[in-house]
Amino acid sequence: MRISNDQRQMPRSLPPGRRTVHSSIRMDDSASTRGFSLLEVMFALTIFFLAIFTILGSVSRSLGAARSLQQKFPDISALVADLMLTNKVEEGTGGGDFGDLFPGYTWTGNTNQIGTNGLFQIDFVIQSRRGRQLFEWTNSIYLWRPDSKVSAYGRRL
Repeated sequence: MRISNDQRQMPRSLPPGRRTVHSSIRMDDSASTRGFSLLEVMFALTIFFLAIFTILGSVSRSLGAARSLQQKFPDISALVADLMLTNKVEEGTGGGDFGDLFPGYTWTGNTNQIGTNGLFQIDFVIQSRRGRQLFEWTNSIYLWRPDSKVSAYGRRL
């Protein structure tokens, strides 16, 4: 028995209760419809992590700079402010501590007249002892106080 081409193209009849489902969606296996390739994902992740690490590095440097700006030790500004409020300075040595503001730090001031016209040099030494180490630094200022008492050696009193 021979089957013609017309008969081959005719759909065979299905048993009762079954239907044929025709789909208009085609499955295309081309590369453009399968999603991202592994290489594309790796490039995207590399760019993402480079950006994140750059931002984190910048934040870390900013925090380090902010920490370095914080004053961790006393300076002579409070001591000089006290001297600037007075019109008279006396030669000699004095000292003290910074109280609760900077616990563990002490200061010593040595005042000397360096000119006959009332010019004084005041040397401040700030010290701190941490364990067995002694930290010490010196700052000097010059004050002109012509109304101050001066010592012997031909200077006014």
